[in-house]
Amino acid sequence: MSAIARVALGIGIFTMASAALAEPRPGPPPPLHRVLIEQADELGITAEQTAQIEALADANEASGRAAHDSMQAAQASGDAAAIQAARTELDALRATMEDGFGSIFGAERWAEIQAELPPPPPPPVESRR
Repeated sequence: MSAIARVALGIGIFTMASAALAEPRPGPPPPLHRVLIEQADELGITAEQTAQIEALADANEASGRAAHDSMQAAQASGDAAAIQAARTELDALRATMEDGFGSIFGAERWAEIQAELPPPPPPPVESRR
């Protein structure tokens, strides 16, 4: 291989590697209530149920923001006890939302809807502990 061909190959590999590294990392998955609303037609969710989902999300928005802020502050501090407390708070909020979805759809239909949804992506590496 000539020197020019090696340089061209090297530039091509460098360009591809740079482009791959420059791609933004995917953000967190959308909230479940948003997925349910966006996929309402595919999941057979009625307009009335969509309104109930929106009301449930609105009712829990302030506590959700507070829980998220608590987790960010705990992670920034590195305090293991604060991280665990924030995780417990987020888990409780998630359970509240899940219970609300169960009330909206009924337990059997909610289980069917959950089975139709794709699995959520894993959390970002830096938040796994």
